[in-house]
Amino acid sequence: MKRRLEVVKIFREKAPKITWCPNCNVPILRSDICDICGSKTITVRGIAYPRDVRYCYDNDKEIIVRSIQETYNLKNSEISKLIDRDEIVLLNKVQHVDSADQVIVRGRVIGIRYFDIEKRRWMFRPDYAGIKIMIDNKIGYYILLKRSKVVEGEYVDRSEILEGEIPNEDNIYIPFKLNEKDVYGILQVRGNKLKILKVIDKLTYYEVDRKSSNIYKTIKANISNIEKLEKNSINILRNAIDKYSEYLKIVTYSGGKDSTVITYLASMCGIDKVVFCDTTLEFPETYKTVDRMCKFVEIEHVEASREMFEKVFEILGPPARDFRWCTQICKLIPLKRFLEKYANNRKILSITGQRMFESPQRALAGYETEVYGPNPADIIVSPLYDWTALDIEMYIHYKNLPLNELYVQGFERVGCFICPTLRISEIEIIKKTHPELWRWWYDKLSRYRKRLKIPDKWLKYELWRWRFEIPGDLSNYLKRVGGYIDISEIPNPIVNTLKVYINEVNNEVSIDLVLVGIDKVDFNRLSSLIPIISREYYIKDNTMKVYTKTCVITITSSGRVNVWSRDLEVSKNIAETICKIVYMAHRCVKCFECVKACPVNILKVDEYPFIVDENRCIMCRECVKACILTKFIGITISKDLESKIV
Repeated sequence: MKRRLEVVKIFREKAPKITWCPNCNVPILRSDICDICGSKTITVRGIAYPRDVRYCYDNDKEIIVRSIQETYNLKNSEISKLIDRDEIVLLNKVQHVDSADQVIVRGRVIGIRYFDIEKRRWMFRPDYAGIKIMIDNKIGYYILLKRSKVVEGEYVDRSEILEGEIPNEDNIYIPFKLNEKDVYGILQVRGNKLKILKVIDKLTYYEVDRKSSNIYKTIKANISNIEKLEKNSINILRNAIDKYSEYLKIVTYSGGKDSTVITYLASMCGIDKVVFCDTTLEFPETYKTVDRMCKFVEIEHVEASREMFEKVFEILGPPARDFRWCTQICKLIPLKRFLEKYANNRKILSITGQRMFESPQRALAGYETEVYGPNPADIIVSPLYDWTALDIEMYIHYKNLPLNELYVQGFERVGCFICPTLRISEIEIIKKTHPELWRWWYDKLSRYRKRLKIPDKWLKYELWRWRFEIPGDLSNYLKRVGGYIDISEIPNPIVNTLKVYINEVNNEVSIDLVLVGIDKVDFNRLSSLIPIISREYYIKDNTMKVYTKTCVITITSSGRVNVWSRDLEVSKNIAETICKIVYMAHRCVKCFECVKACPVNILKVDEYPFIVDENRCIMCRECVKACILTKFIGITISKDLESKIV
């Protein structure tokens, strides 16, 4: 809660004021004056935090127009009262089970376009100005109620409708107004009843003339703001370069709009080490953007191993939002290896396009932050921290920099085509525009689903995007439409904890588990790594016994593991460690991170890792920590153990 309050405070303090020029019909950021005509602007009200407004491209604009027409049965002449195709429209992302954006036209929030997962299409819900426009102009579905007062959450009967028409379809949002009162709102059709969802008794409304406008006109109206942002970001960059003069300075370029801007600004400050980490899972549009960006700066290409991704997938299953092993495999490890050639023991300053509006974590990071964990950088500096998406887009067009075509197609952000942060609305775009890429990924997900006997709903609702817990809003939605599955009950592809026995009288703990992903334990392989935890072990009758000062570990060739001790935490830690070592010995993906991590240089990798001289092993377990598999294997084992402890 404390972290959430801190993020909310940052957004409220730093989110830019958004206004609109009534004369030019363009948005203005951080100013009350239009740079084109000098007119005083009006404040756009009702924009949800964090106010990361972005430009609405023609494809998205067409989606909005079509969703309004289909939902409310409006004619083309009536649509223009809400939105025109030749004027600038802004989108502002809001919370929803999938994709949803406030739609801002002529300085007013006219409604929210949202993606209906069940219907697989975009829908529209009028809000604020849209409600008033539809009712005052008597267009589409609207209602005048025979009421002097309504309360949010209550139901009203259809007999209380004085004027207006409502559709036969349930769950459609209908604007209403109370008869003879200046009170507006939105209700939802629920069979014969109408549920009041929102009441607006103070609606500030500005009338802005419909005038043609576009991104270039918007740039002219915001030129002083753009130049100020550029100057500030360059100052931040130059200060960081001076402060960390001895560091190796790099920019990691992704092909997205934020990294395009920061790469260009960094080149203006003399930074020439720009790296594109090719995950091999990128869209063709991203590769084209990288090629186009090479006209401005020299970009070095670092390619991940698709083979390694495939191997890790077979062991861990698909990456998820709460289990994002793909970042380490496809980006951080290749980047680390690349930087080792240039760093010469220097620390690394990473210059990124991270912005505060993208996530709570990035909002808390600020302009500069120290790095902990697998990221090879030591310091991250983010000169675009307080830029909005619209600032970024205006700058790209202002400087004629390359823009990834994926944004024009309707993507809110750019990543890999298998990214677990994808929205279903974006997945639907991939199916249409890149069917061969999605077919490859869908086939892998299908085989994984069949192997673990997961219900079909897991694929239908793209629930592979979470490993341990579905977000509450999506979970509630799925329960309403009959699409819910408890993903915590999906079999663990790594380990199955059979029993955790705790005898408090005798003060002993016993953990029994089965290694799911190992067909047969090879004791020759395993014995080459067992000295990491103990040198006292023996093998007899398809069983290995390992003794430590606190535990007795029994491992069978069939993959059964028992850990006995007199302490629950010790048992859990040893169970996790022994499972990690077994996987290292049997499912090595040859990343060689364990070899590099060994402080006494006694680890080698052939078909699998092995200790050259067990007498020199200092049992530090740094090799286990470094392995790119064991971190995520440990997470799954820990979760499985916790679920079995009553």
